[in-house]
Amino acid sequence: MDEERLKKLESAKKKLKEFQSKNLQKPNVDAAYLNTLMQKKIQHSFTGNVNLESIENSSLSPSSNNSDGGVFALNTGPPSVLESEMSHTATGAANDFDSNKQEHVNSSLQKLNQPDMIAPNLNFFQSDFTKNDKSVANHHSQGMSLTCNQSEIELENSLLKDRLRAEQESKMELEKTYQALQSEYNKLRTGKEAPSAFEERNSLLEEIQTHTKIIGVLVEEKSSLQSQLRQAKEMFKALQMEHVSMQMKFVQRQEVDKNATTMINELQAENAALKSSVQQQGIQLTTQRYELTRQLHGLSILQQDKNELSVKLKAQSELIESMKEAEKKLKRSLESREIYAKQLSQALTSSEAGNGNDRSERTTFSILEEKQAEIDKLNAEMNTVKQQLLEAKQSFEKYEQSAEEKIAILSREIQKHQAEKSTLLMKLEQLETELKALQSVNKVESVVERDKNLNADVIESMKLVSDLHCELEIMNKRVQQLEIAVQEKELHISNLELQLREKIDYARNCQSILEQLHSERVTAGRALAQNHDLKERLCELQNKFVEMSEANAVMTDRLQTLTSKLASVNQNENVKSTTDSYTSMTDEEQCSYCTNSSNNSDNTLVELNMKIEQLTMENDYLKQCLAANLSEVDQATTTTETSLVESEINSTSVEQLTIINEVN
Repeated sequence: MDEERLKKLESAKKKLKEFQSKNLQKPNVDAAYLNTLMQKKIQHSFTGNVNLESIENSSLSPSSNNSDGGVFALNTGPPSVLESEMSHTATGAANDFDSNKQEHVNSSLQKLNQPDMIAPNLNFFQSDFTKNDKSVANHHSQGMSLTCNQSEIELENSLLKDRLRAEQESKMELEKTYQALQSEYNKLRTGKEAPSAFEERNSLLEEIQTHTKIIGVLVEEKSSLQSQLRQAKEMFKALQMEHVSMQMKFVQRQEVDKNATTMINELQAENAALKSSVQQQGIQLTTQRYELTRQLHGLSILQQDKNELSVKLKAQSELIESMKEAEKKLKRSLESREIYAKQLSQALTSSEAGNGNDRSERTTFSILEEKQAEIDKLNAEMNTVKQQLLEAKQSFEKYEQSAEEKIAILSREIQKHQAEKSTLLMKLEQLETELKALQSVNKVESVVERDKNLNADVIESMKLVSDLHCELEIMNKRVQQLEIAVQEKELHISNLELQLREKIDYARNCQSILEQLHSERVTAGRALAQNHDLKERLCELQNKFVEMSEANAVMTDRLQTLTSKLASVNQNENVKSTTDSYTSMTDEEQCSYCTNSSNNSDNTLVELNMKIEQLTMENDYLKQCLAANLSEVDQATTTTETSLVESEINSTSVEQLTIINEVN
C-alpha cells in the first residue's frame, strides 16, 4: 500500500509540473478587454460552454499569484489562467471574424450589379428606399401638375409597382446573404476554437479529475485508518472491562467460600435435629398407614352399598313403569265400557218408546245391572292400582332420600380421603426434601464418618416412604380405573346421542335433497319448454334478418344509383347556373356561387355516406347479436337478447324507410 501511494504521489507531482509549465507559456491579456467581452456576452459563440461549476465544485484551480509560475492548490478564488485563455481566444476569434465579414460583404456587393442595391447593410437599404419613395412622390406631383392624362398616371403606377417589386427582391437577397454570412461566421468560430481551446480545456479537466481521484484515494485511506484506530480503541476498552469483571468475580468467589464454611457448620447443627424429627415422622407414618387401611376398607363397603342401591332403584323404576302401563290399559277398558253402556241406554230408550213389553225391560235391566257390577269391579281395581302406585312412589321417594343421604356421606368421606391424601403427599414431599438435604450433607466426608447411624435411619425412612408411595399408587390406580369406567359409559351415551342426531340429520338431508330434485326437475322442464320456444323465435328472427339483409342490399344499390344521379344532376345544374349567370355576374360572384354549390353537393354526399355507414354498423351489430344468441341458446337469458334484436331490427327498418323518403 505504501509503494502504491508513493507512485500515485509522484505521478501527481509530474502532472502538476506539466500544468504549471503550460500556464507559464501562455500570454497575459488585458483585464479591461476581458470585461468588455464578458459584458457583450460573446461567450455564447466561442467559449464552448465549459462547465466552470464542476471545476469550482471540485475546488481545484491553479493560483496565479506569482508571475514565475502557479502552484496547484485547494482554493476558492476565481481561475485567472482560464480567464486569460478565454480572453486570448476571444480576441483572436473576433479579429478573424471582422476580416472575414468584410470580405464576404464586399464579394456579395460585387455580385449585385443593380444601382439601387449598393448598400452596406439593411439600415442603409431602408434609407435608400425612403429616398426613392420621396423622389417618386416629387415626380408624381410634378407629373400631376404638368399632365393630367390618365394614361401617364397608369404608366407611372406600373413603374412604381415594378420598382417596389425589384426593391423587395433585393431586400430578400440581402437577408439571405446576411444569413449565409452569419452561418459562415458560426462555422469559422467553431472551427477556430475546436483545435486550440477545447483541447486545452479538456486536458485541464482531465488533470483536475485525476487530482480529484488521487485526493479521493487519500481520503479513503485516511477514513480506513481512522476506522482501524476506532476499532483498536474499542478493543482496548473491552479488555479493560473484562479485567474489571474478572476482579469482581474473584472478590465474589472469596465471599462465596466464606458463606460455604458457615453453611457447613449450620448443616452439622441441623443434622442432629433431623435425626429426632425422622424418628417422630416414622411413628406418624405407621399410624397413618393403619388409618389408610381402615379407610380403604370403608370405601369398599360404601362402594358395595352404592351398587346395591343402584340395582334397587332400577327395579323400582321398572315396577313404576309397569304400573303406569297397567293404569293406562284400565283407563282404556273403562272408557270402552262406558261407551258401551251409553249405547245400551240409548237402545233401551228407543225400545221403551217403540215397544212396552216387560220382557225386554227385564232383559235390559239385568244387562245394565251386570254392566254396573263390572264397572264397580273395575273401579275397585283402579283404586287398588292407585294405592299400589302411591305406595310404590312413597317407597321410591324413600329409597331416593336414603340413596341421596348415602351419596352425600360417601362424597364427604371421599373428600376427607382426598384431603388426607393431599396432606400425606405434602408430608412425603417434605420428607423427600429433608432426605435430599441429608444426602447433600452426607456428601461431606467429615459428616459421613460421624453420622453412620443416621444413614441407617435414613434408609429405613426411605423404605417407609417407598412403601407409602406404592400404596398411594395402588389407590390412585383404583380411583383412575373407576373414573375411566365412568368416562367410558358417558362416552358410550354421548356416542349414542350423536348417532341419533346423525340419523335425524341424514333423514332431513335426504328429504331436502328429494325436494330439491323435485324442484330441479320442475325447473328443468320449464327451461326445456322455454328453450324450445326460444329456438322457434330465433329461427323466425333469422328469417327476418335474412329478409332485412336482402332489403338492405337493395336499398344500398338504390342509394348508390341515387347518389350517382344526384351527382350528375348537380353537375348539370352547376353548368347551367354558371352559363346563365356568367353574363350577369362578375368573376368574384361566379367563384363564390360555384364554391357554395359544390359545398352543398359535397355536404349532401357526405350525409348520405354517413347514413350508409351507420346502417352498415347497425347490420354488423345485429349479426354479432345473432351469433351471440346462437351460442347461448341453452341459457335462459336469451329472451332479453332476442327482444333487443327485434327492437334493433325494427329501428333499422324505420330508419331505412325515413332515408328512402328523404331521397325520394
